[in-house]
Amino acid sequence: MIGEAWPYRVLLREDELLSSFLIRNAHAHGTTPYCFLSYYWPGKHFWNRDTDRTADRAWLDELEVFAGIPTTRLEASTLLPFRRVLGSALRNGDTPMLLSVSVFHRTRRRHGLQFCPTCLAEGRCWFRRVWRLGFVFVCPEHGTALLDACPTCGSPVVPHRSLWLDPSRCHQCGTFMGSEARMKLPPAGVLEWQRWLLDALSGASKVAGPFDQPEAFTSVRSLLSVLTIRPVHAAIREALHLPLVALPADRLQFEHARTTERALLMETFAAWVAGWPLTFRLGISAARLTQRAFCRLRQPVTLRTEVERLPSGIARDRQYVPKVFDDQLLRLARTDRRAYRALRAQRLQKLAGLA
Repeated sequence: MIGEAWPYRVLLREDELLSSFLIRNAHAHGTTPYCFLSYYWPGKHFWNRDTDRTADRAWLDELEVFAGIPTTRLEASTLLPFRRVLGSALRNGDTPMLLSVSVFHRTRRRHGLQFCPTCLAEGRCWFRRVWRLGFVFVCPEHGTALLDACPTCGSPVVPHRSLWLDPSRCHQCGTFMGSEARMKLPPAGVLEWQRWLLDALSGASKVAGPFDQPEAFTSVRSLLSVLTIRPVHAAIREALHLPLVALPADRLQFEHARTTERALLMETFAAWVAGWPLTFRLGISAARLTQRAFCRLRQPVTLRTEVERLPSGIARDRQYVPKVFDDQLLRLARTDRRAYRALRAQRLQKLAGLA
């Protein structure tokens, strides 16, 4: 739907997320983001997906007319520029190092949007793009630790669902999220890697720790993947004399983890590569890792050089197991349990050489 410009416009702030900009425009017109965008684009889905991650150029061209902002700047407010630098998608479609909100219908199942309580307390109630990056833990402006949930009820941050028409209030309980106590800052090594990776992302630096800029994000993401294995993580922390803090029972994906879990992984990673390659080799030896641990991970040149020094490891010998179940057996399981058990037993005996 192409028409006249919006009656009331708000400015697109520096580094503001596109979704945050749309929310503030809706509130400026005295309505909810659902009603506002449905009026201008009937039937188009916005809030049951990650709009910041999937905005298409044709729709941005239409938005330019209403918002009075060039399409190029609107696209720069999405996560698309980050995705081009961070690398190709993982097997489940997530972008490496970019936090996933996991939208299911209108519900966000993960805490993929962080915020700075100091920014909100100052009345700067818009959400930044850097707050969606998994390696960012501290507000670059205030030095305040970022939060990823309402400090009162623990709900994920979903500003477009707030009935208070105020993105700084929790959509679930209405708490003002800029007035709570501050979180403890992560260790210095984590903050150093945040700065290095932000500089590499913007092109301001050609290196990040021991890695060149083109291979930095791929190398960091591969090593973080290895660290999500609990025994490996524990062994490396012990070898590097770090406090023994256990990861959750389930294996994490970095893009799905909460802030405290990601900070723990980044702390271990920062210590592991601090004296590259000596500390890296020390951690490898302590965890008894082989090339098999890295075989499915991307390995840029610097990382691959070290991985090739490792023992090859033992390959799994996967033997073919004849299939017992087929459509006939599964159909019997639903319709005739006695015949199902008899046929299943007959086939198992045949496979065992007893029939």
